[in-house]
Amino acid sequence: MFLLSTLCLTVLALPAASAPVRDVSSDETLTFERSESKRGQAPQATSATAAEHEIQPANSNVSNDTKRVLSYIASLPERENNRVISGQHLVYGIENVHEGYQEHIIRLHDVTGKWVGMIGANYGHGATAAQTADGNELLIDYWNSGGLVEIDYMPNNPWTGGDAWDTGQSNLDDLINPESDVYSVWMSKLDIAAAGLAELRDAGIVVLWRPFPEMTWQDTFWWDVGTCSTDPTPFVDAWRHMYDHFTITKGL
Repeated sequence: MFLLSTLCLTVLALPAASAPVRDVSSDETLTFERSESKRGQAPQATSATAAEHEIQPANSNVSNDTKRVLSYIASLPERENNRVISGQHLVYGIENVHEGYQEHIIRLHDVTGKWVGMIGANYGHGATAAQTADGNELLIDYWNSGGLVEIDYMPNNPWTGGDAWDTGQSNLDDLINPESDVYSVWMSKLDIAAAGLAELRDAGIVVLWRPFPEMTWQDTFWWDVGTCSTDPTPFVDAWRHMYDHFTITKGL
């Protein structure tokens, strides 16, 4: 129930039954209907244009809920109103989302009286499985309250142990080479992320997963264009490897 995307398209979670999507930018809320009232099950958008924009995902085994999310996103530009989902990134690091929520979301609500339509979270940065699970609780609560959820993935440098901004050592080919020293380190990072995504999946959240954000920057992140500026193949291969590991091996 999740999709990988290198675009600045974010994780999307649809609301609980009969709940409006929170939208700080408009007095009018976006509403959805469900054919069933099961908690966490993705709704059917009431907009007729959503049904007209059926998208074929890369993974043919995705749920109908995921297809509805994609169709809804594709329909937004042609809506007469409510074409933009407002949002706020909470903080770097899933372990810090509770503080970020108080600092940004609650303060914004105190000033405006409204909730943002989407909150943005972040996997990686060395967070443990326990920290990821704790941060997920807030994301699940926001989903169940009618909000949308975004997650991007910024893992620490698997060669050096430094943060995502550590460009001291990087060879993307080694990430997916089982004979390399860094392979097991990288796979353990992916498994922690997969466990967090599985928890969200089990809560009924459809996720647009955004790994390696801002990859077109130069010498800023260990995965960016500065690591393989003359040949994009290593980046593409690492991205596809992640996709296969999550969708095929982990069943996400």
